[in-house]
Amino acid sequence: MVVAVGAIYLTLPPTATPTPNTTPTATPTATPPAGTIPAQTATVMPTPQATLQHTTTPLDEPSPTQAPSGDAAQQLLGHVPETIRPTCVTVPGSESVLAGANCSADAGAIEISYLAYASPESMLADYEDFRRLSGIEAGTGDCSDPLTWPAEIPYNVGGQPAGRVLCSESLGATSIYWTDDRLGILSRATHTGSHHARLVEFWTREAGPFP
Repeated sequence: MVVAVGAIYLTLPPTATPTPNTTPTATPTATPPAGTIPAQTATVMPTPQATLQHTTTPLDEPSPTQAPSGDAAQQLLGHVPETIRPTCVTVPGSESVLAGANCSADAGAIEISYLAYASPESMLADYEDFRRLSGIEAGTGDCSDPLTWPAEIPYNVGGQPAGRVLCSESLGATSIYWTDDRLGILSRATHTGSHHARLVEFWTREAGPFP
């Protein structure tokens, strides 16, 4: 199954092998010290140590080479982490997808795509297509442990359910797909060197999208 918006593609080869079912559990997050800007923390269940630190930043005005005109593309860039944003190339959406962005990190070793959807239903439908094609049973494995990949589990931000995450290694592509139900954004991050630990760290701490 391929979701394409202009030159943006989110693909998942249907060659992954299901893993035994495990029961994800929520993990409490620490309270930041007084006087600091609280970071939102996403927990990859059931592993208690994986956290996603969100930083809310104002929307920078993208240059003409970064984004086409249109509020949807600019709004999508506003949810992309500030350190990643300069690498992004965005295109207008079509049908259920409002806009998309192709970005990179680690000098191109990590490729990231973000898709902003017109409705949560259409976003979840595409994510479910990825999951079914991957052959992964929902609620299985642990994305923080590559030995349990492929995996598909819910995750939290700030102790609240935020979406679902799917981790897969197929045809040499080490990838993480995730939904952000708060923002209606479906994202994918792939490490071109199949570096599991770095990809998991990137997802938990740097990938966003941020509110």
